[in-house]
Amino acid sequence: MSRDNWVTFARKVDVAFAVYGPGDKGSEDPHVIRAHVLGVMAGEAKDVIAENLTDSPFYMAVLDHEHKQVLVSVRGTANTADMLLDSNAFPALFQCPPPPDRVPIRGTEGGECCHEGMLSAAYRINHELKETLANATREYGYPVHVTGHSLGAGTASLLALLLQRQGMSGVSMTGFGCPACCSMPLCQELERLEGGSKNYVYRSDIVPRLSVHSLKVSGERLKACADEICPSSSSYFAQGAAMVAALASIGTADFKRRVTTKAISERIAAPYDLFVPGSLELLHAEEGATDYDVTVRGISPFDLAEPVLAMCMTPDHSDYVSVAHRIREAVETDNAVDADPVRGFVHGLARGEEARVAEGADTWRWCAEGEYSWDIGHTQEGPVVHRYREEWQKAGAWTGYNYRTFTHTAAPGMVIVGVKVQSVIQDGWGGGSWRVPSALVMQSRGEVEVASALCKGAHWVVEWYETEAQ
Repeated sequence: MSRDNWVTFARKVDVAFAVYGPGDKGSEDPHVIRAHVLGVMAGEAKDVIAENLTDSPFYMAVLDHEHKQVLVSVRGTANTADMLLDSNAFPALFQCPPPPDRVPIRGTEGGECCHEGMLSAAYRINHELKETLANATREYGYPVHVTGHSLGAGTASLLALLLQRQGMSGVSMTGFGCPACCSMPLCQELERLEGGSKNYVYRSDIVPRLSVHSLKVSGERLKACADEICPSSSSYFAQGAAMVAALASIGTADFKRRVTTKAISERIAAPYDLFVPGSLELLHAEEGATDYDVTVRGISPFDLAEPVLAMCMTPDHSDYVSVAHRIREAVETDNAVDADPVRGFVHGLARGEEARVAEGADTWRWCAEGEYSWDIGHTQEGPVVHRYREEWQKAGAWTGYNYRTFTHTAAPGMVIVGVKVQSVIQDGWGGGSWRVPSALVMQSRGEVEVASALCKGAHWVVEWYETEAQ
């Protein structure tokens, strides 16, 4: 994506998460949430045209004059009432117009079914907002954009479908970490939303990949792996031994390459199975990635039909904010390169070259089986003069959890400008992960934390790069 598109993406993340309130823990205070949403959007109190910060899930509808939109931000799971909606995952008929009592009817007739809890939330918000949004679009000529994270993304997806079916033109939608909430016909309808739809999934985020259908896919994978080891015609004892062996190898990269999630999902999908709706984009941070160290690629709902077993699969569900923060930092640094080329190099940015994330992130990053590396900028041409290498190996028998912190103090008159992390993770269900504190570049002291779990061993190599202090 271009720099402008990344800036737009980061802002969409901010808007989707704003209704949680400020900070990591958010807030349940309506005054605090309202002030935070308006702060994120640089709006005024008069721009709030509707809100409900008492019933689950919370939402706010705000006029965004700068971008000429009517924004509806729906909050994700933040309290017990939200969790109850999440847990009500029975398939329900998608009806438009909604029933008079706005209570979803369980069933799968006709193939248009969805998550009952999220549908009930969409019915309520549609009832409360429909006329207000119609009046705002007539008065200002702005289209409606619905957004949310997690529970909010699922509710926003269904709300966008309701609004369009009720005759509202130009409706668009953006979601982050959306659960599997729609049958395939509804997924395809949201993908054709007049104003466009995007549901983003970050790395191993567990929420979009957790559903009744994904459990069936995992079971089919286990069976396929066991059959590969031992044919079904063998004795019960042999089949039992094969199932145990399959559990040990089901997550290996080699088996997943040969038996893909998409292939299994497409083969066993039923009309009532639920998937993540809309146009789907997978976000991933990896070595050598362009566009601020984050790659984006389109995927199919079937690609998300199985959990990815990783230590970061739960943190990844809330890490969209960290991605947006890193993008903003990279954009700000990119804009400063012409004025200060040396600082631009230090941040891993070369003039006329691709942009790279500068200062790392405080979140843990997953290391799959094999080698993985990340660097700040030592591969670019520049004044790096010193390199230091450290190694640590934990191998042999199966390990539950191993942890270590690499520390480095720069030589007098020198500062750290880069670090490279490499890992070789042996077979197992788990793997390795690492993180670098964000306050690293241009510092005299740095540290890297590494960890491995549920694997046969791990070999870590950390290289530090220094240059003369400016």
